[in-house]
Amino acid sequence: MGADRRGRVRSVCEHEIALRFDGSDFTDYTTRNISLSGMYVNTKNPPVCTLQSNVEIILSSIHDDIKHKVKGHIVRIESEGVAIQFDSMDVNAFGYLKLIVLYSSEDLESTIDECNKKVGFK
Repeated sequence: MGADRRGRVRSVCEHEIALRFDGSDFTDYTTRNISLSGMYVNTKNPPVCTLQSNVEIILSSIHDDIKHKVKGHIVRIESEGVAIQFDSMDVNAFGYLKLIVLYSSEDLESTIDECNKKVGFK
């Protein structure tokens, strides 16, 4: 996928995550695509949220029991899902997110080039 106006290369990726909107209970969802600055999450039933709703994201590693927390906010709500922009994460969460993006990349060379040019997630 392309970088388009988001400024980051998005990778098609179906990764199981848990989301909590504005302090609600965590609910399991699946991503549709992911970048180092945000993700699109498929939702069969749209969650109760609004634009700018705060989101806590739990990325679970498939190889161990480590859970990585990321904070973000809703930037778009559609009938089939929500777009989330990342606001903060620790270095371990960023490293894991980077691995997901690289592993899922359709154009690994461009994604590696982007990671070298834009070191952080913003």
